[in-house]
Amino acid sequence: MNNAVIDLSFNGSEQSNTPNFVDSYSNKPANNPKSGDETSKQQVFPNATDIGQVVANQVWLSGTEKAKQYASIYGNIDILRPYFDVEPRTVLVRLARAFVPVWHRSRHVDVPPELYGPSMLGFTLVALLLYSMKASSHTIRDGTLIGTAMGVCFGYWFFVSAALFFGAYVANAALTFIQVLSLTGYALTAPCVIVFLSTVFHPIHDHIFFYALWIILGGLTAARMATAFASRAQEASHRLAMMSVSASVHMLFMLYLHFAYHSTVQQLHSITH
Repeated sequence: MNNAVIDLSFNGSEQSNTPNFVDSYSNKPANNPKSGDETSKQQVFPNATDIGQVVANQVWLSGTEKAKQYASIYGNIDILRPYFDVEPRTVLVRLARAFVPVWHRSRHVDVPPELYGPSMLGFTLVALLLYSMKASSHTIRDGTLIGTAMGVCFGYWFFVSAALFFGAYVANAALTFIQVLSLTGYALTAPCVIVFLSTVFHPIHDHIFFYALWIILGGLTAARMATAFASRAQEASHRLAMMSVSASVHMLFMLYLHFAYHSTVQQLHSITH
């Protein structure tokens, strides 16, 4: 009880020495009654200098982020630069080798990791397919001719390469995705030649000329691609599966290009008359 009395007296002494909040508020100078309002307005509504600084900071941050994005995109493109650094003479040699099967099972077939030649073959096939569709008066209901050609050619190249890369991974074929893209891309040499020749020199009555090109040129490029995959596989069952799948898909793709986007002169003559 005595402690409580002592505490109360101590608080009273401190209260007498400490200025009261109400008294200090009431003792403010009365000659500037709007100072509190102006301070609150300055806090709520900053001046033009602060707004300009905030806007400048936002612009700087946005520009920095855009610059980082462009730098990352350029860095990713720079990673692909070695795969496009090839001499034109080397590309011509590899185009010729696309028709030469390799039957050496004792050693791996050399598959260069290159994308320049396959990319040019893809764009060439797009142009030839457009020429074939225009020459045969082929119409597209949904979309445009160039969009259809781009989707067919590059869609086939990327999706088939991804499927064959998965098969090569399962078969332990020791092929990278760039090598598979290069292998399937150079196999597009035969579709380019076949689409061009069958469009320009196609006979009126039948498809014998196309079938001859399909069996000879298409069969050689399919054999080249199939033997390259087979030479990298370890087991006989894997070699047989890789050869059959790669060759079948390649040959069926050429059939699709011809019969889906090409019409003979006789059919066009019957339609017009």
